Amino acid sequence: MQNKSQRIENAVAFMETELKNIEKVNVLALTTYALALAGSSMSSKANAKLLEKQVYKRSKYFSKNAATCSVLIMQKVILICQ
Repeated sequence: MQNKSQRIENAVAFMETELKNIEKVNVLALTTYALALAGSSMSSKANAKLLEKQVYKRSKYFSKNAATCSVLIMQKVILICQ
């Protein structure tokens, strides 16, 4: 049975591997946040991918869905954590 740190390492490795396949903004935001908290070297790449998803119409936002507010908050937290 794996201990807690092994499970975390496995989860981080999985997120790093799957990062290229993530297209949904809310999933990408959560993944970026988790990678930043874990101190992953891929967190900057994830954040850059998240920033590419921005849409500009008078102000920045990510998409027309319920996750927009959460994404903006998580982006701010991620920037603070880096």
